[in-house]
Amino acid sequence: MVVLCACSHHSSRSLRVVSAITRSPSFGPPRSHVLDVEVDHARKTIFAFDILVYDGRDLRGDRAADLNARLAWLRSALPVLSDGWTVVEKEYHDYRWGMRATLDSVMGPHSDGLIFVPEGEPYPTRCQWKTLLKWKPPSHNSIDFLLDKDRVLCVGDVNGSVVPFRPQLPLDASRVRPPPACRDIVQCVLAPDGRRFEALRVRTDKPRPNFKTVALNIWKSMKQPLDLHRLNISGHQAVWTHHGFLKNQLAQQCASAGPTNVLELALELDGGGAVRDNTRWTRLGCRVVSKDLEEFLNGDAQAEGSSTLTYIRTLCGTRW
Repeated sequence: MVVLCACSHHSSRSLRVVSAITRSPSFGPPRSHVLDVEVDHARKTIFAFDILVYDGRDLRGDRAADLNARLAWLRSALPVLSDGWTVVEKEYHDYRWGMRATLDSVMGPHSDGLIFVPEGEPYPTRCQWKTLLKWKPPSHNSIDFLLDKDRVLCVGDVNGSVVPFRPQLPLDASRVRPPPACRDIVQCVLAPDGRRFEALRVRTDKPRPNFKTVALNIWKSMKQPLDLHRLNISGHQAVWTHHGFLKNQLAQQCASAGPTNVLELALELDGGGAVRDNTRWTRLGCRVVSKDLEEFLNGDAQAEGSSTLTYIRTLCGTRW
């Protein structure tokens, strides 16, 4: 017997299915498997990319069942279906050979993103796989909302309920025909101006919207998209590069209202990091005052005979 779980790692549905099956006395015989899959209805193809139960053995949380072991078991467990449906193994790529080469080879017309799966971990026992990364380019990074009677965009909450998504932005559904109706699940992307959601389609294949924590994580990735080509460099340099990208975004948001006074508190002010940050702020028209953090905390304000807030105002002027 083979059970196919067509669901994401952020859903508890697959875990409930597995728990119910592994508790069943009839689930003991060999050749009983539970696979994690994606279903392509247009091509009548089921893509299997992981296995949760093999020969009646629950692999979740089993440290011996890392990704390579699970893929070997998956290949031997792929079923043969009738009615024109095909089950194939989803292809994995080792991106350590170069992110640009990986993107060029896998981002085709039928691909809308990538999933980075930890190689040395078992399939999780909990509903959320915290070390698994799902990535989509900004044009495909979407949230599935439920549209209520007042055209408010809602997301899933506990016990199957829904709540309004925050932040709530206007919905532009001009590209969807017929227009989405009340209780429809609408797949939305963030418009280029960041001020509204654009509807891509109505998800007739999905009965529920994204859960609120999943939707919020997608929203954060929409606001701070990750350029995967930055990962083409190795080691700490990749982290530094992305960190600098995020700091530039935050600095631009702070300076968008006009000239700003900035107090830079940093360790080892003679190091290059503080210089780069000063340059980042001054390039945006901000006035920067730098102080060594350790000296500041050890009594600079007290030595001036004033409160810390008064001392900050003395350093940076009155525009706070």
